[in-house]
Amino acid sequence: MPKNHQLTGTVGMHSLIKTACGRTFDMNHYQEMLQACCDHQWVNAIQRSLLEDSEYLDMLATEGGAALTLQQLTDGVQHENEFIEKLKVMLKEDRRVALSLCALQDSYLRIRNRRDKQETMSAANGPSGIASTMKQQRLAFGQVPQR
Repeated sequence: MPKNHQLTGTVGMHSLIKTACGRTFDMNHYQEMLQACCDHQWVNAIQRSLLEDSEYLDMLATEGGAALTLQQLTDGVQHENEFIEKLKVMLKEDRRVALSLCALQDSYLRIRNRRDKQETMSAANGPSGIASTMKQQRLAFGQVPQR
């Protein structure tokens, strides 16, 4: 499958998958993450967020990653429905692949949820909300407000 390919097929896209690592994988969130990764800032943010996932970091240190296995999977398919079906099987059987993809997905979701929360707070505070929020953040860090 070509690089930056976006999944458009519907086979298995609407189900949650219980993976070999014990986490749940959501194909819809995976699709969102793939789209977000077209933006370099999102990729950097996801990489930073992965540092919060101790289970994933422990696996990398002891067993290595799953990039080669995933590369072989993507190189060996001709159609996205075939890719999705093989990915579902791999997520259920291969703990390293499952943990790698679930960690990426979880990192993406943490960032998305923070962004959504920030947008909600800004909208709730109104036009002057950004200045007010920034002032509150400065006060929280021990800075004296200027009058």
